[in-house]
Amino acid sequence: MSGICEYGSRRGSEGHMLAFIGATPLYVDGKGNAVHSDEFEIGPTNHRSFFDFGKGALDIDRGPWSTIEDYVSAIANREIACAKNGLKYPRMPEGLFYGPRQYQPSARTKLFALTNYLKVAPYVLPEQQVTHSSVLWHEDLHTQNLFVDPEKPTRILGIIDWQSVSASPLFMQVARPAFLDFNGPIPEKLGKISLPQNFERLSPNNKREAKALQQAQTLHNLYMARCYQQNPEAFLAMQQKDSLRHQVTVVPGTILMDYEPYLDHLLRDVEKEWSNIVGLGPDGDPLIRCPLHFSTDEIEQQEENEKLWAQGVELMNNFICDAGGFKHWDGRVGNEDYKTLKAQLASGIERFLDREARNAEERAAWLKALPFVDQEEAH
Repeated sequence: MSGICEYGSRRGSEGHMLAFIGATPLYVDGKGNAVHSDEFEIGPTNHRSFFDFGKGALDIDRGPWSTIEDYVSAIANREIACAKNGLKYPRMPEGLFYGPRQYQPSARTKLFALTNYLKVAPYVLPEQQVTHSSVLWHEDLHTQNLFVDPEKPTRILGIIDWQSVSASPLFMQVARPAFLDFNGPIPEKLGKISLPQNFERLSPNNKREAKALQQAQTLHNLYMARCYQQNPEAFLAMQQKDSLRHQVTVVPGTILMDYEPYLDHLLRDVEKEWSNIVGLGPDGDPLIRCPLHFSTDEIEQQEENEKLWAQGVELMNNFICDAGGFKHWDGRVGNEDYKTLKAQLASGIERFLDREARNAEERAAWLKALPFVDQEEAH
């Protein structure tokens, strides 16, 4: 397994190939020599984003794909199919939408954003083509999926939970492993992490928290430094995650989760940056005419949607802080905590309704819109 690093990615006259079938070897041995096999080849994707939340029943393109342009178009068309078929994200959403005076997601706004994205999709791929390579990347490397030698904990014996790992572009998968996750700011530089200047004046509990954060940030920086040395392509992909071209290529895959206001925002930025994206000709005009144009009315409506969307995200964050739990919690708890946490959630819902509902009609509307309300109990 240690020799499997890249699947069917090459450059040539036909462009940068994704999940290329047949000619590129799937495996290499311990010395890096190609191991050819006529038994295996890349087939349709097994990535959960093409099957979860009702998508498995849709008649959509699941590959394999010849180019990365085909791949990102398939993702956008998948989300278009979700909107047309009325699919909704069933888990805790990013924000509290659908309630009174909040953002109201609709198939129309989703289709508008995705259709506009498809107009520019081939031109806005991340600049660094090396990050387009199709790779296998384990997206859930937490401690429960890692088995180590108890006599030598630095020796990894096995990694499990590979069933939904798929061959797809590096820039869409790359992430810091889950076992390095922590609550706190990500260091801006890869230098030494120091304790806060007022450390000696902190309470014992705050000192413990400061030391824990220092350790977590230090491990993060060590991982990133090692990644820079041993896997520069992955490091480069992580460094470009905040860029416009990365964001506008990745966000279309999240429209089921109601991210269309953010996609609209990114597409307006693409229109503004179009000359820098495609380059200028001798006459000073863009080499390719921008296919995007938003009217004043469209921009005003998009900005209003974006404002309401951000408001809904803030409402969700405030609710979680007040009621407990964590973002995107799926509702599962241990048996021993069930009654306590159910009562805590119910109390949090009541406080939320007291704050946000202006009358009985709004209270009823919020009870219907809140994703963590048992609708049978609410009635």
